[in-house]
Amino acid sequence: MNLSRRGLTEVPGFVRDLVHVEGLDLSENHLTTLPGWIGELTNLTTLQVAYNRIRAIPDTIDGATRLEDLILSFNELTELPGTLGRLRHLVYLKASANRLTTVPGSLGELSELTLLNLMRNRLTALPNSLARLRKLKDLNVRENPMRRLGAVGRRDDIMIWR
Repeated sequence: MNLSRRGLTEVPGFVRDLVHVEGLDLSENHLTTLPGWIGELTNLTTLQVAYNRIRAIPDTIDGATRLEDLILSFNELTELPGTLGRLRHLVYLKASANRLTTVPGSLGELSELTLLNLMRNRLTALPNSLARLRKLKDLNVRENPMRRLGAVGRRDDIMIWR
């Protein structure tokens, strides 16, 4: 369902009833939050909320257990919830151009993750748990004041953009 570029300041309530929706694009609106019920959309495989003003992702996001593609870029996020590590089907996580200073170690549990884009944040280090991401092929941490990559930086099978 494409609800991008609609001038939305909140996610419309009717979306909660769309239990069979697989894709939801809320990009380029004026959202500052996502509702806690977003995790009730258990068939969601793609969630795009880029280019908003979102400050936090609700912990309940882990209820959307089929998520494969999560696009959080160009918001005002200062942290990611630790519950993201429970999204076992996540393949793409894009959280570039936010205000992240850390990322949760639980991201190391995302066994299907192949792409992690954390470009243009405020990160100085990455958790060692990211080295456990055996399918990770593309890690973008450019434009961060990165001091250390941790154990993931020693992997030679990942394209690391610094």
